[in-house]
Amino acid sequence: MTSNENRPAGHRRRLRTAAAAAVVTALGATALAALPGSASAAGTLAVQYRTSATGATADQSEPWFKVRNTGSGSLPLSEVKLRYYFKADT
Repeated sequence: MTSNENRPAGHRRRLRTAAAAAVVTALGATALAALPGSASAAGTLAVQYRTSATGATADQSEPWFKVRNTGSGSLPLSEVKLRYYFKADT
């Protein structure tokens, strides 16, 4: 038996939720860092993430992203890339 099997289901669920929150935070930071090298300081972006699932866990990946230009200038949408990676629980 692994040590994870000895833990109550609520503990595992909290760990999964915390891990998912960490991934979402990392994705937001990665998306901001993935801007092309030619982007100027005036083209600052903010990425917001949410999922359609209402509970702490979900059995499917259905992300919703909102990319906002928080800078003072315009930024061509063709120069913006947002990458999202999903790994299923095993």
